[in-house]
Amino acid sequence: MKKELYQEAMEAFERLFRISPEWVETKNTLKDASGQSGQEEKRFPVNIPRIGRYIDPLTDWGFRHLFGQEAYKDILIEFLNDLFQGEKQIRDLSYVNNELDGDLKEDRRIVFDLHCVAENGEIFIVEMQRIRQEHFKDRALFYASRVIQRQLKKGSGPDRYKLPEVYLIAILEFPMNPGNRERYFHDVALIEKHSGEIFYNKLGFKFLEIANFAKTGDQLETNMDKWLYLLKHMGDLDRIPYFLDNRIFRRIFQLSEVANLNKEEQMHYEDRFMIEWDREAVLEWAKKEGLMLGMEQGLEQGLEQGLEQGLEQGLEQGLEQGLEQGLEQGLEQGKTSAQKAMIRNLISGFGFTDEQAANAASVSIDFVRQIRLEMNQES
Repeated sequence: MKKELYQEAMEAFERLFRISPEWVETKNTLKDASGQSGQEEKRFPVNIPRIGRYIDPLTDWGFRHLFGQEAYKDILIEFLNDLFQGEKQIRDLSYVNNELDGDLKEDRRIVFDLHCVAENGEIFIVEMQRIRQEHFKDRALFYASRVIQRQLKKGSGPDRYKLPEVYLIAILEFPMNPGNRERYFHDVALIEKHSGEIFYNKLGFKFLEIANFAKTGDQLETNMDKWLYLLKHMGDLDRIPYFLDNRIFRRIFQLSEVANLNKEEQMHYEDRFMIEWDREAVLEWAKKEGLMLGMEQGLEQGLEQGLEQGLEQGLEQGLEQGLEQGLEQGLEQGKTSAQKAMIRNLISGFGFTDEQAANAASVSIDFVRQIRLEMNQES
């Protein structure tokens, strides 16, 4: 029974952390109920990146190539119109400076992925974010606030505080709330809480969580679904799917074909592709090392405690309750141990800052600082 619960706990951890069997490599052999080695060390191959027929639009270079060029701005216009679903009808837009300094010398400069203005003055900030950031919502608000602050007119006339519409669109390859992955589109506005009515209609945020988008080609219902499918899967496709066979998507596939890029563009894309894969591989490796260590330590300790509690009660019901409680404790202890081991790996093995480690492990920065303090005391 203990062995079955141990396997159940391992599967729970895989679901909890979404460990992919393709890259998991256990470093310790698991023990069966008798304490003997129950199975041999398993090694699973790490996925090696492959540059496909089409560029990956989620890479920094690929995204800017398709959505950030004046010659291809019809793609961004079509994307925004489908995103706003009739709320806006953009006919033309202009790309503007994507770097904004603060008023003071010590203020941080911010850099947008895309910063553009529509013909009627509406401002659109478009951000692509691949790696989870703990305070991304704060960052989005900070970016929009900096843009709004720059719109204030000099002088003291009646229109000084009349502002243009500002929208921030964030395409995220991570879930903002890992505990809730049912929704992939969030349309955010300032509302009056009691009535639910829009309080201010000139500021909006649209978050697209690609990590939560799981529809297949036959399940696509709207044009926005098709855009999300394209963004998530185009780098892995070798031909245009029938459900994306329309004018704008055919144009995107044509512009995205790696063979159609000139030599310089191919070099830039390949360089960025490998740099971003290397960065993600480092994070995955660090997470994997910490998770496996944490699972071993936490689960063994928790299961042993549960077994002891059940035996002390001397009843079958008590045994089951004790094991269940021990399993729950083991999962929680294992999760904490895994996070601690992961943070230690990121700090000591890869030189991550506190903020980088917190973002990578999805923990608070105070948690990371406490671990760093412990490491300093140990050295």
